[in-house]
Amino acid sequence: MEHKDIFKVVNGAKKPTISMIGYVGSYRVNSEVLQNAITQMEKDNVTDCDILINSGGGSTIEGLTIGDLMTNSSIKFHGIVIGMAASMAGSILQFCETRSAYKNARIMIHKVQGGAHGESDSLRSMADLIDQEEFKITDQFVLRTGKTIEIVKSWMKPGVNKWFTSKDALKNNLIDNIIQSDKKIENSIDNSITNELELVNAYIPFVDEILNVKNKNEDRNIMNKSEIIALLVANGLAGTLTENSTDNDVSGMLTQVVADAKLANQYKTDLDNHKKTQAETLVNQAVKDGKLTATEKEAWTTDAIANFKVVATAINRMVGKQNPANGIEVPAPRNEGDADAHKLFKGREAWNFAKWQDEAPEDLATIESEAFDQFEELFNKSNI
Repeated sequence: MEHKDIFKVVNGAKKPTISMIGYVGSYRVNSEVLQNAITQMEKDNVTDCDILINSGGGSTIEGLTIGDLMTNSSIKFHGIVIGMAASMAGSILQFCETRSAYKNARIMIHKVQGGAHGESDSLRSMADLIDQEEFKITDQFVLRTGKTIEIVKSWMKPGVNKWFTSKDALKNNLIDNIIQSDKKIENSIDNSITNELELVNAYIPFVDEILNVKNKNEDRNIMNKSEIIALLVANGLAGTLTENSTDNDVSGMLTQVVADAKLANQYKTDLDNHKKTQAETLVNQAVKDGKLTATEKEAWTTDAIANFKVVATAINRMVGKQNPANGIEVPAPRNEGDADAHKLFKGREAWNFAKWQDEAPEDLATIESEAFDQFEELFNKSNI
């Protein structure tokens, strides 16, 4: 079965796997391609299909259409989050027969967003559409999680992206299970234990030795169980542990502390790397366009890492290189031959939708928000 990059069916007819990677509503992730895949799989008598999800979300209209196609198909779809299921992608997950996530995966929920320009009636119409889409999405979360509508709405506060770790998602019935790895990781011991994380890392390889007190006479800098519990209590990590807790309870709590600490560190690292790459790309392009000088590059990059949206807005408003003929900065037309085109099309008139997604996804999102009709036209041209 041959399809486009997204919704690419592999593994044959018995239990195909569909990769859902990218923007929902793009040429890679859209209801038409999924419908073609479903039609072919039903002809092949497929009964179950895995959907691997790693998406930051996208169009609610496309996403709900995808959900309807899955719901009304005879195939049972099993959603597996391998990176993130954010925004509309998290909603699509709720249409799956079963919902799983890898340990370090995450799910994000927020209020439906959109934009419009033009007359006041157009703006009111867009606001009504956003409310309608949000109602449908909220209803699906209530249906699959079993939570009250009040709880689901509390996840969708204005201006807030509500992130769930896989553990939090499981607690809130956003997924049915967490996929764990069978691989074992060896831990090295550090004899200078200074905080709870080092304590845990030192403790795990020697659980049996400490708790069974096999080597009482050996001079090792390893804390006993009561000292471990006391340190966990002092750092607010003990949970329900007391001096009377069993060895297994202590071991289980330490294992959880390790998992949470590693997950938090990984999220921070991923976020920092993303912010740095995003900022560098923005500033490098500004230097290339003559909006910034090479000497300003470092300072602007630092500012962009701290607040990307503000810096991106400032750079987008800059004129760029001066006209050498008169030395006066004059804003160029936003798009040759089309005075109404969004300013971000300047210099990119020949780009197709795929090139926008690969090289300027942030600008593409801005165009979708500020000039949806032009965004839609760009997308449709890519599908002709």
